[in-house]
Amino acid sequence: MSKFRKELRSIFSLAIGLVLATILCVAVVAHTVIPSLSWPSAFVLGAVVSPTDAVAAESIMQSLGLNRRIATIISGESLVNGVTRLVAYRFAIAAVSTGSFSLLNASTQFMLVSIGGIVIGLAIAWLAVWLYRWADNPLEQIIISIITPFATHLIAERLSTSGVIAMVAGGICLGRQSANFFAANTRLQSYAFWRVIVFLLNCLIFLLIGIQLGHLGFGKSSVLLLIEYAALISLTVIFVRLVWTFAVGFLLRQLNRFLPFHYHSIPALLIIGWSGMRGGISMATARLSPRPPRLAALSPGAIPSSLSPLASFFLLCCSRG
Repeated sequence: MSKFRKELRSIFSLAIGLVLATILCVAVVAHTVIPSLSWPSAFVLGAVVSPTDAVAAESIMQSLGLNRRIATIISGESLVNGVTRLVAYRFAIAAVSTGSFSLLNASTQFMLVSIGGIVIGLAIAWLAVWLYRWADNPLEQIIISIITPFATHLIAERLSTSGVIAMVAGGICLGRQSANFFAANTRLQSYAFWRVIVFLLNCLIFLLIGIQLGHLGFGKSSVLLLIEYAALISLTVIFVRLVWTFAVGFLLRQLNRFLPFHYHSIPALLIIGWSGMRGGISMATARLSPRPPRLAALSPGAIPSSLSPLASFFLLCCSRG
């Protein structure tokens, strides 16, 4: 937790500033190269591909053995950026449906969703700590660990706040208290159980996306055109992340002359800039995106495609972006 607090500037720069910049740049590029894609739909696409994924980041970090400071920034970013994506996605969907957008309402909603999610997450975490202490065997504690995130997310969403932020806040609170109620045996069993669950869920998400894409019925020329679009969106996401990372790193280095900021070396910035892994969150969001009016013809034969499968195809190329 102390490492997380020390890197708050870097984490929030990536989780808020970079996500918003990515949404904007992807929307501009998508609307420019696909004229039939409206601005609201382009922003929906930007909101879908903008967040990094905590599970993908964790798996890559374990395989590469990154130093703890870089690992803290990457994992912290992937946990916190959910609220930025959520608010942007909600307002993009609303804009698609109503054709209107208010920056003031979006900013107010962002603050309310964030604060409300934190309060709810901490409250449910406090209750979960009591339940963990009441349970007296590993099986009961693992069952509580299954119920807690679902209950946290459902309650937070029911109260129109961020389920993602609520789970992150609750998870941080439980993580700090876990030594008081988790025995070593329970910790090992719980870790193994959740690794299997995460692996199965990721497999399911990619399987569903593959099934969806397989039933679109694109012609050969349409598939090639979609690949070109996917490559362009992927390059946009990668380019924006690299530029943002080095720009913020340079700014912190300059500010360090006046204030004690923590800044990173150029190799560290390159690793952070190249670590924007996409995964299950973006895939699931693309899968659930509503279908706007059909796009105009992408080839001599009109192709009935919609935003959700198009975004899913983009994400197949962006998942390692």
